[in-house]
Amino acid sequence: MGQTTSAKAATIKSQLQQAQSIQQTANSSSVESAFSAISSIFQNGVSDLAQAVEELLSHGLLTGSLLDLLNGYADFSLNSDSNNNPKSPATPIYPSKASGDAPYTVDEDTLRAAIYIPESFSYGANGKMPVILVPGTAIPAGMIKLGSAANVDPVWVNIPKASLGDVRVNSEYVAYAINYISGVSASSNVSVISWSQGGINTQWALKYWPSTRSVVSDFIALSPDFHGTIESILVCPGFV
Repeated sequence: MGQTTSAKAATIKSQLQQAQSIQQTANSSSVESAFSAISSIFQNGVSDLAQAVEELLSHGLLTGSLLDLLNGYADFSLNSDSNNNPKSPATPIYPSKASGDAPYTVDEDTLRAAIYIPESFSYGANGKMPVILVPGTAIPAGMIKLGSAANVDPVWVNIPKASLGDVRVNSEYVAYAINYISGVSASSNVSVISWSQGGINTQWALKYWPSTRSVVSDFIALSPDFHGTIESILVCPGFV
């Protein structure tokens, strides 16, 4: 298995720290030159995030100002997709909760391990509403955690590879998390707050796992990509 997102972030942090003391000589002073450099790096796809960052650094396209952002990525515990969640739902939810649900392609242990449940989570006690946080593309879920709130009980889904994989597979993690958290929280309904790609993942889960609909009280999608994006040529130049 390759590095986890947090491990890669730690590697990238080290590279950026080194870059702060190195004078970059490449010309990235114009949009055209920057786009050309990015296209050359990503045109054949990227299999290793740390390697891609190293190449971007060599072209002068990344700076040490990203270190603060990477601190969130490098938190191994908050962003772990290998969590231990021993509680079982009140009713079985795998391989399906209802007959109309789509089949999962990911095994249950992997789906459950991606759910991060803080020690403070009360499992529906004291009238608190469980809230599932679903991250966007390349943003580890631990970075979007809610602060303390009187009537909110947050958990989040650490989708492997920071949601850089197949959106359809990413949606399986969301569908499972909805039914799992509801099932272990005194059969409480849940709310879902998503960001960016997380909106698509959640909408897909609600569409193809209809059993999730009855247990979701609120779905709040922040900046969802429901209508696609005009930035594909920049963020995925190799696929355009």
